[in-house]
Amino acid sequence: GLMMGALRKIWPWKQTLKTMVDRHGEAIPILEKNILPAGFNLEVLYVLLLVIGGLAIALSLENWAVSDPKD
Repeated sequence: GLMMGALRKIWPWKQTLKTMVDRHGEAIPILEKNILPAGFNLEVLYVLLLVIGGLAIALSLENWAVSDPKD
């Protein structure tokens, strides 16, 4: 549940709805909306490969943790 909740914050594709200018004159986003990527490109492929790799690592660790030590 914690990981699913964190996905909102680390989602790489965002649309800035509202900004604020700091004392250095730089625009800082204060309200953003998560969006889907515009199309299938190399960045999306990298993200999908990382998701599949992370899932494989998590499942293999789970399998290793519940395996019988007598095997």
